[in-house]
Amino acid sequence: MQNKTTVTICGREFKIVSDDSGEYIHQLAYELNERIKQTSAAYIGLPTSPATALTALMILDELTKKSARLDETAAELAETKEKLRAAEIELRILEEKAEIGQNAKLKRALERIKSMEAEKTGKKEL
Repeated sequence: MQNKTTVTICGREFKIVSDDSGEYIHQLAYELNERIKQTSAAYIGLPTSPATALTALMILDELTKKSARLDETAAELAETKEKLRAAEIELRILEEKAEIGQNAKLKRALERIKSMEAEKTGKKEL
């Protein structure tokens, strides 16, 4: 649903149509106004239009760096998932080997028991 919100940025009204809530749009406008004030305070005498452009450049810089960090994190996550998959496969292989080894031990023990029973049975018949 499209929401219509009017915000004031640098003393000018803007009508915003967005899927986002009016509250969210007002928060963005407030944050932008605060950043423009900070930029204007840091560069005393800088007119509003250049201050707005400089603020936009700073915000774009933040966004670009955060996006790059997000990409790095996503790549690390994918690598970690791949390592986890490999470890799970290795674990299954080890479990199967252990089961085979255990089965072999049980088979040998059963053969020994049968052999011992055969010896007992053979001795009783004599």
